[in-house]
Amino acid sequence: MGNASVIPPKTTPKSSVFGLTKDNEKEIIKMNTFAEQLKTMRTEAGWTRPKVVERVGVPLRTIEEWEGGRRTPPDYVQHLVLDRLALEIEKDK
Repeated sequence: MGNASVIPPKTTPKSSVFGLTKDNEKEIIKMNTFAEQLKTMRTEAGWTRPKVVERVGVPLRTIEEWEGGRRTPPDYVQHLVLDRLALEIEKDK
């Protein structure tokens, strides 16, 4: 047994939140932000999810996944959806 050096295993830096990596944590924070924005806009307008489907043209399952924070669209789609929703809500006033 000589002077063999021990190389520590490569590890991914963990964040303080649930042991997630910093990148995953940022993605979750972004998803929750979009989820909260979407749900808040919808509920403050008094709209149901099916009404959002009808007026914005996004499948119900997708709306459910977005609002639940389980999925998130790319940034450009988030902006398009929120802008379209704002326009459609404004039409109803």
